[in-house]
Amino acid sequence: MTIITVSLNEFKELQYFIEKECGIQVGENKKYLIETRLSRILFDLKMTSFTELVNKLKFAPPKELVTKIVDAMTTNETLWFRDSHPWIVFRDIILPRMVTEVPQTRKIRIWSAACSTGQEPYTISMLIKEQHRRGILKAAPERFEIIATDISPSALFLAMSGRYDNISMKRGFVDEWLEYRTRYFKDNERFTEINPELKKIIKFKRFNLLDPFFELGTFDFVLLRNVAIYFSKEFKIELFSKINKSLNTGGMLMLGSSETLLPEIPGFKPSMHNRTTVYLKEAP
Repeated sequence: MTIITVSLNEFKELQYFIEKECGIQVGENKKYLIETRLSRILFDLKMTSFTELVNKLKFAPPKELVTKIVDAMTTNETLWFRDSHPWIVFRDIILPRMVTEVPQTRKIRIWSAACSTGQEPYTISMLIKEQHRRGILKAAPERFEIIATDISPSALFLAMSGRYDNISMKRGFVDEWLEYRTRYFKDNERFTEINPELKKIIKFKRFNLLDPFFELGTFDFVLLRNVAIYFSKEFKIELFSKINKSLNTGGMLMLGSSETLLPEIPGFKPSMHNRTTVYLKEAP
Protein backbone atom coordinates (compact mmCIF):
# COMPACT_ATOMS: atom_id res chain seq x y z
CA MET A 1 0.00 0.00 0.00
CA THR A 2 1.32 3.44 -0.97
CA ILE A 3 1.30 6.22 1.64
CA ILE A 4 -0.55 9.22 0.19
CA THR A 5 0.74 12.71 0.96
CA VAL A 6 -1.56 15.20 2.68
CA SER A 7 -1.36 18.93 1.86
CA LEU A 8 -1.28 21.59 4.57
CA ASN A 9 -4.89 22.64 3.92
CA GLU A 10 -6.08 19.03 3.90
CA PHE A 11 -4.18 18.39 7.14
CA LYS A 12 -5.86 21.35 8.85
CA GLU A 13 -9.31 20.18 7.71
CA LEU A 14 -8.69 16.66 9.03
CA GLN A 15 -7.06 18.00 12.18
CA TYR A 16 -10.23 19.97 12.96
CA PHE A 17 -12.51 17.04 12.06
CA ILE A 18 -10.67 14.57 14.33
CA GLU A 19 -10.71 16.92 17.32
CA LYS A 20 -14.42 17.63 16.78
CA GLU A 21 -15.29 13.92 16.62
CA CYS A 22 -13.20 12.50 19.48
CA GLY A 23 -11.33 15.32 21.23
CA ILE A 24 -7.88 14.24 20.05
CA GLN A 25 -5.51 17.00 19.02
CA VAL A 26 -3.18 16.05 16.18
CA GLY A 27 -0.17 18.36 16.61
CA GLU A 28 1.25 20.43 13.77
CA ASN A 29 4.29 18.13 13.74
CA LYS A 30 2.14 14.99 13.38
CA LYS A 31 1.25 15.31 9.70
CA TYR A 32 2.79 11.90 9.16
CA LEU A 33 0.16 10.36 11.49
CA ILE A 34 -2.63 11.46 9.18
CA GLU A 35 -0.79 10.06 6.19
CA THR A 36 0.17 6.69 7.67
CA ARG A 37 -3.09 5.98 9.48
CA LEU A 38 -5.61 7.24 6.94
CA SER A 39 -3.95 6.15 3.69
CA ARG A 40 -5.42 2.67 4.24
CA ILE A 41 -8.94 4.17 4.30
CA LEU A 42 -8.26 6.03 1.05
CA PHE A 43 -6.98 2.80 -0.48
CA ASP A 44 -10.07 0.84 0.64
CA LEU A 45 -12.40 3.52 -0.74
CA LYS A 46 -10.41 3.70 -4.00
CA MET A 47 -9.57 7.35 -3.39
CA THR A 48 -6.36 8.77 -4.84
CA SER A 49 -6.00 11.89 -2.69
CA PHE A 50 -6.90 13.32 0.70
CA THR A 51 -8.90 15.99 -1.14
CA GLU A 52 -11.52 13.36 -1.95
CA LEU A 53 -11.71 12.32 1.71
CA VAL A 54 -11.97 15.92 2.96
CA ASN A 55 -14.77 16.67 0.49
CA LYS A 56 -16.66 13.55 1.60
CA LEU A 57 -16.45 14.66 5.23
CA LYS A 58 -17.78 18.18 4.69
CA PHE A 59 -21.48 17.43 4.33
CA ALA A 60 -23.20 14.66 6.33
CA PRO A 61 -20.37 12.13 6.12
CA PRO A 62 -21.39 8.45 6.36
CA LYS A 63 -21.32 7.23 9.97
CA GLU A 64 -19.28 4.19 8.95
CA LEU A 65 -16.59 6.44 7.44
CA VAL A 66 -16.42 8.62 10.57
CA THR A 67 -16.04 5.49 12.71
CA LYS A 68 -13.21 4.21 10.50
CA ILE A 69 -11.31 7.50 10.76
CA VAL A 70 -11.68 7.74 14.54
CA ASP A 71 -10.73 4.08 14.86
CA ALA A 72 -7.59 4.64 12.78
CA MET A 73 -6.52 7.76 14.68
CA THR A 74 -7.01 6.56 18.26
CA THR A 75 -3.87 5.25 19.92
CA ASN A 76 -4.10 1.67 21.19
CA GLU A 77 -0.69 1.39 22.85
CA THR A 78 -1.07 -0.70 26.00
CA LEU A 79 0.34 -3.59 28.01
CA TRP A 80 -0.35 -5.71 31.07
CA PHE A 81 0.30 -4.07 34.47
CA ARG A 82 1.45 -0.90 32.71
CA ASP A 83 4.05 1.03 34.78
CA SER A 84 3.73 -1.59 37.55
CA HIS A 85 3.75 0.66 40.65
CA PRO A 86 0.23 2.09 40.09
CA TRP A 87 -1.06 -1.49 40.24
CA ILE A 88 0.69 -2.08 43.55
CA VAL A 89 -1.12 1.03 44.85
CA PHE A 90 -4.42 -0.25 43.43
CA ARG A 91 -3.93 -3.66 45.04
CA ASP A 92 -2.65 -2.55 48.44
CA ILE A 93 -4.42 0.78 49.02
CA ILE A 94 -7.31 1.48 46.67
CA LEU A 95 -8.98 -1.95 46.75
CA PRO A 96 -9.05 -2.24 50.57
CA ARG A 97 -10.27 1.35 50.88
CA MET A 98 -13.19 0.79 48.51
CA VAL A 99 -14.20 -2.43 50.25
CA THR A 100 -14.21 -0.62 53.59
CA GLU A 101 -15.87 2.64 52.54
CA VAL A 102 -18.38 1.69 49.82
CA PRO A 103 -21.75 0.65 51.34
CA GLN A 104 -22.34 -3.09 51.12
CA THR A 105 -25.82 -2.41 49.78
CA ARG A 106 -24.40 -1.69 46.33
CA LYS A 107 -21.65 -2.81 43.98
CA ILE A 108 -18.21 -1.21 43.91
CA ARG A 109 -18.06 0.40 40.47
CA ILE A 110 -14.80 0.96 38.55
CA TRP A 111 -14.50 2.70 35.19
CA SER A 112 -11.63 1.85 32.87
CA ALA A 113 -12.00 4.75 30.43
CA ALA A 114 -10.16 4.32 27.13
CA CYS A 115 -9.60 0.63 27.87
CA SER A 116 -8.08 -0.06 24.43
CA THR A 117 -7.68 -3.81 23.78
CA GLY A 118 -8.64 -4.77 27.33
CA GLN A 119 -5.38 -5.15 29.24
CA GLU A 120 -6.38 -2.56 31.84
CA PRO A 121 -9.81 -3.93 32.85
CA TYR A 122 -8.50 -7.49 32.80
CA THR A 123 -5.58 -6.43 35.00
CA ILE A 124 -8.09 -4.96 37.47
CA SER A 125 -10.13 -8.14 37.39
CA MET A 126 -7.03 -10.31 37.93
CA LEU A 127 -5.97 -8.29 40.98
CA ILE A 128 -9.44 -8.50 42.51
CA LYS A 129 -9.62 -12.24 41.86
CA GLU A 130 -6.10 -12.90 43.15
CA GLN A 131 -6.47 -10.85 46.34
CA HIS A 132 -9.72 -12.68 47.09
CA ARG A 133 -8.13 -16.06 46.32
CA ARG A 134 -5.35 -15.31 48.80
CA GLY A 135 -7.86 -14.34 51.47
CA ILE A 136 -6.56 -10.75 51.62
CA LEU A 137 -9.62 -9.14 50.02
CA LYS A 138 -12.71 -10.01 52.02
CA ALA A 139 -15.16 -8.88 49.33
CA ALA A 140 -16.04 -11.44 46.66
CA PRO A 141 -15.25 -10.50 43.03
CA GLU A 142 -19.01 -10.41 42.34
CA ARG A 143 -19.27 -7.31 44.51
CA PHE A 144 -17.35 -5.37 41.83
CA GLU A 145 -18.53 -4.04 38.48
CA ILE A 146 -15.93 -2.86 35.95
CA ILE A 147 -17.16 -0.70 33.08
CA ALA A 148 -14.58 -0.74 30.28
CA THR A 149 -15.07 1.77 27.48
CA ASP A 150 -13.23 2.86 24.36
CA ILE A 151 -14.06 4.79 21.22
CA SER A 152 -12.33 2.28 18.94
CA PRO A 153 -14.57 -0.58 17.69
CA SER A 154 -11.60 -2.68 16.63
CA ALA A 155 -9.88 -2.30 20.02
CA LEU A 156 -13.11 -3.21 21.83
CA PHE A 157 -13.59 -6.27 19.62
CA LEU A 158 -10.20 -7.59 20.72
CA ALA A 159 -10.90 -6.69 24.34
CA MET A 160 -14.23 -8.51 24.40
CA SER A 161 -12.72 -11.60 22.78
CA GLY A 162 -10.12 -11.88 25.55
CA ARG A 163 -7.72 -13.47 23.06
CA TYR A 164 -4.18 -12.19 22.55
CA ASP A 165 -1.25 -12.99 20.28
CA ASN A 166 2.26 -13.84 21.42
CA ILE A 167 3.54 -10.28 21.07
CA SER A 168 0.77 -8.89 23.30
CA MET A 169 1.41 -11.57 25.92
CA LYS A 170 5.10 -10.70 26.17
CA ARG A 171 4.37 -7.14 27.23
CA GLY A 172 4.06 -6.46 30.96
CA PHE A 173 4.20 -9.89 32.57
CA VAL A 174 7.45 -9.41 34.46
CA ASP A 175 8.69 -9.75 38.03
CA GLU A 176 5.86 -10.21 40.54
CA TRP A 177 3.21 -10.18 37.80
CA LEU A 178 4.62 -13.21 35.96
CA GLU A 179 2.59 -15.71 38.02
CA TYR A 180 -0.64 -14.06 36.83
CA ARG A 181 0.31 -15.04 33.28
CA THR A 182 0.33 -18.71 34.29
CA ARG A 183 -2.71 -18.64 36.55
CA TYR A 184 -5.22 -16.64 34.49
CA PHE A 185 -4.46 -17.54 30.85
CA LYS A 186 -4.71 -20.60 28.68
CA ASP A 187 -2.45 -21.05 25.64
CA ASN A 188 -3.26 -22.79 22.42
CA GLU A 189 -1.57 -22.90 19.03
CA ARG A 190 -2.98 -19.66 17.65
CA PHE A 191 -3.59 -17.38 20.64
CA THR A 192 -3.70 -17.04 24.40
CA GLU A 193 -7.12 -16.71 26.03
CA ILE A 194 -7.93 -15.10 29.34
CA ASN A 195 -9.81 -17.06 32.01
CA PRO A 196 -13.57 -16.58 31.31
CA GLU A 197 -14.12 -16.05 35.07
CA LEU A 198 -12.35 -12.68 34.77
CA LYS A 199 -14.89 -11.49 32.19
CA LYS A 200 -17.86 -11.92 34.51
CA ILE A 201 -17.42 -8.60 36.35
CA ILE A 202 -16.53 -6.56 33.22
CA LYS A 203 -18.94 -4.80 30.88
CA PHE A 204 -17.43 -3.52 27.64
CA LYS A 205 -19.04 -0.57 25.89
CA ARG A 206 -18.17 1.77 23.03
CA PHE A 207 -18.12 5.31 24.39
CA ASN A 208 -16.87 8.72 23.25
CA LEU A 209 -15.50 10.89 26.06
CA LEU A 210 -17.09 13.89 24.33
CA ASP A 211 -20.53 12.46 25.11
CA PRO A 212 -22.54 12.99 28.35
CA PHE A 213 -21.62 10.59 31.16
CA PHE A 214 -25.08 10.02 32.67
CA GLU A 215 -25.64 6.75 30.79
CA LEU A 216 -22.61 5.21 32.54
CA GLY A 217 -23.79 5.86 36.09
CA THR A 218 -21.49 6.81 38.96
CA PHE A 219 -18.20 5.30 40.07
CA ASP A 220 -15.97 4.74 43.06
CA PHE A 221 -12.76 4.63 41.04
CA VAL A 222 -11.95 5.93 37.55
CA LEU A 223 -8.83 5.18 35.52
CA LEU A 224 -8.09 7.55 32.65
CA ARG A 225 -4.48 6.73 32.00
CA ASN A 226 -2.26 8.04 29.19
CA VAL A 227 -5.20 9.51 27.30
CA ALA A 228 -5.72 13.14 28.33
CA ILE A 229 -2.28 14.06 26.97
CA TYR A 230 -3.87 14.00 23.51
CA PHE A 231 -6.61 16.51 24.41
CA SER A 232 -6.72 20.31 24.38
CA LYS A 233 -6.55 22.24 27.64
CA GLU A 234 -10.18 23.33 27.24
CA PHE A 235 -11.39 19.78 26.73
CA LYS A 236 -9.34 18.51 29.69
CA ILE A 237 -11.06 21.01 32.00
CA GLU A 238 -14.48 19.94 30.72
CA LEU A 239 -13.61 16.24 30.84
CA PHE A 240 -12.31 16.18 34.41
CA SER A 241 -15.23 18.27 35.58
CA LYS A 242 -17.56 15.56 34.21
CA ILE A 243 -15.46 12.83 35.81
CA ASN A 244 -15.63 14.61 39.16
CA LYS A 245 -19.43 14.71 38.95
CA SER A 246 -19.54 11.02 38.05
CA LEU A 247 -17.53 10.01 41.15
CA ASN A 248 -19.36 8.94 44.27
CA THR A 249 -18.49 10.48 47.63
CA GLY A 250 -14.95 9.37 48.47
CA GLY A 251 -14.33 8.41 44.84
CA MET A 252 -10.84 8.30 43.32
CA LEU A 253 -9.20 9.04 39.98
CA MET A 254 -5.92 7.69 38.57
CA LEU A 255 -4.06 9.14 35.58
CA GLY A 256 -1.02 7.91 33.69
CA SER A 257 2.36 7.98 35.41
CA SER A 258 3.50 11.06 33.48
CA GLU A 259 0.20 12.94 33.76
CA THR A 260 -1.04 15.49 36.31
CA LEU A 261 -4.26 17.45 36.68
CA LEU A 262 -4.19 21.07 35.60
CA PRO A 263 -4.34 23.63 38.45
CA GLU A 264 -7.52 25.02 36.87
CA ILE A 265 -9.38 21.78 37.56
CA PRO A 266 -11.12 21.92 40.97
CA GLY A 267 -12.68 19.23 43.11
CA PHE A 268 -9.72 16.86 43.47
CA LYS A 269 -7.14 16.40 46.21
CA PRO A 270 -3.89 14.66 45.22
CA SER A 271 -2.57 11.87 47.42
CA MET A 272 0.85 10.32 46.72
CA HIS A 273 1.55 6.61 47.23
CA ASN A 274 4.59 4.71 45.95
CA ARG A 275 5.39 7.23 43.16
CA THR A 276 1.71 7.18 42.15
CA THR A 277 -0.71 10.06 42.53
CA VAL A 278 -4.31 9.21 43.35
CA TYR A 279 -6.79 12.07 43.05
CA LEU A 280 -9.49 11.99 45.72
CA LYS A 281 -12.83 13.66 45.13
CA GLU A 282 -13.11 16.56 47.57
CA ALA A 283 -16.21 16.86 49.71
CA PRO A 284 -18.58 19.59 48.45
